[in-house]
Amino acid sequence: MSVDCNDPEAAVFTCRAEVESAKPQAQQGGGEPQQQQGGEPQLPYPWERRVDPSNGAAYYFQPQTGESQWEPPLL
Repeated sequence: MSVDCNDPEAAVFTCRAEVESAKPQAQQGGGEPQQQQGGEPQLPYPWERRVDPSNGAAYYFQPQTGESQWEPPLL
């Protein structure tokens, strides 16, 4: 996979298209976060997975807006 730093959303779209094309039709787009190979949800750009140092729990952060949430954002 190649990533163009001037168009990072294109890379996310390209990766997602490859994952969805490999799935049976009945499983596509069910509102569930897509899983990456390591079992972590695939996050939409520019969301980041972070860890709360006070309790070790994962949360999700959107650096452009400052929004954070406990549930993974949907693609």
